[in-house]
Amino acid sequence: MILGGADRLETGDSLLSQVKGWGRVAVATHAASVTQSGTAVVDVVDQAVRRSGSSAGGITAVLGPQHGYWQCEAYNMVETPDSKITLGSGRELPLFSLYGEHREPADRHLELIDTLVVDLPDIGCRVYTYMTTLAGCLRAAARRGKRVVVLDRPNPLGLVHLSTEGVSYLHVEGNVIEPHLKSFVGWYAIPMRHGLTLGELGRLFVLDNDLRVDFEVVEVSGLRRSMDPRDYDALLPRMASPNMPGPWTMSFFPVSVPLEGCNISEGRGTTAPFQSIGAPFIDENNLSEAIAEAFEHLGLQAAAEMTWRPHRFSPSFDKFSGSVCRGIFLKHTGLLSRATFDSSIALLGALIKSAGQEFHWRQPGYEYDFEHPPIDLILGNARWRGLLENLRGHSTAAHWEAIRAELVDAAVQAQGFARKSAAIWIYS
Repeated sequence: MILGGADRLETGDSLLSQVKGWGRVAVATHAASVTQSGTAVVDVVDQAVRRSGSSAGGITAVLGPQHGYWQCEAYNMVETPDSKITLGSGRELPLFSLYGEHREPADRHLELIDTLVVDLPDIGCRVYTYMTTLAGCLRAAARRGKRVVVLDRPNPLGLVHLSTEGVSYLHVEGNVIEPHLKSFVGWYAIPMRHGLTLGELGRLFVLDNDLRVDFEVVEVSGLRRSMDPRDYDALLPRMASPNMPGPWTMSFFPVSVPLEGCNISEGRGTTAPFQSIGAPFIDENNLSEAIAEAFEHLGLQAAAEMTWRPHRFSPSFDKFSGSVCRGIFLKHTGLLSRATFDSSIALLGALIKSAGQEFHWRQPGYEYDFEHPPIDLILGNARWRGLLENLRGHSTAAHWEAIRAELVDAAVQAQGFARKSAAIWIYS
């Protein structure tokens, strides 16, 4: 049976001596972080601290990430204030925001704790900001001599692993970030899909920054790198954030999240976010044909990479709220679709071709970066924007070939990251 770090803390006493040494404990997490029994992680950690006989007598504070502990804020850059939280035991604790005045623990937070336990269900994509919150926790802990413990979980998009042919790149895709484009959607040189668990990402952050920090990982028992994500479906988060209802959405997030950098709806405000793609000024049949053309130019296979159908939808909030958008619906080929980074570039190219002069890139002001176009921050280099712009109007085979060459280079970067990451793998 596969048990996540929080499950192990809930079900066994073998970790209690370790927990007793944590001293005063705070937890960085949110309401969707629960065990397989459905118990909130804040209560699991609180109970473990008390069972361990620690003089702290329970956790001392809770810290919430982007969207807030209760995950009520659906938009980016909508901050949450500090407040209070009541545990299952009835104790009331301070609830500090890590997406407001501070995006990493402040000194006033760290004065209350000796150990910061982190359980933030990551979805395996660099743009998802929970890994950045972990990085901030590690930097703050190193600054103040505190311990950080990650209660690890599987990666919903799968783990990179060694095969008989060498490194399998199935779960590692996309170019790494250029240094001048580091932001809250990517502080480190990580590809769009990284193939690591949050605990392994923590080890990478410590190593890459030579952080002097006491860092521990409560590992996932029974997890192997070669596993299919369907093997650990019970551990995959439900409602990991307001626009991420379940694993089926996570599989499409790396493909359609770049649309946050333009004026095309990625389906926020619908019951199928990151699957409903479109805008009022798009012809759905024309877009379907343009995607098929893009796939042909880039040598992609629709059945293997991504499938879609013409679609119309009306968002209740966010882009084009209350208007009918015309476009496509990304379809499932299984629990976790094999939608890829290459697919996301093909989709952007097709949208530019279909929308023509109606297509616009968003202006700076994205995840606290007010200098660079959001699409550059999301994709990690500025070359993509220029290459895709060439498709506006009359595109040629040479334009598509330039994009294809850039995808080949991105794959080489992903492979390099995969090889480098092997040094910090926790699971075999």
